[in-house]
Amino acid sequence: MNLLSGVRLGVGLNLLPGPGVYTLNKLLIYTQPAHLAAMDGRSTGDRELPTVRAAFVRRLLEAEPS
Repeated sequence: MNLLSGVRLGVGLNLLPGPGVYTLNKLLIYTQPAHLAAMDGRSTGDRELPTVRAAFVRRLLEAEPS
């Protein structure tokens, strides 16, 4: 989450090109363990949660218009 916050700051200050701030805000919220577990029907202690997180981030960034 710390890295994502840094990217959001860079995009917000127009220092980095990248996805919109709205998309980054969604990533900050929905990549939290409880949100991921609820969306995917898993428990928060599931060992597959990092894989689910990576797939979610990939899908969201691919859907972002260029």
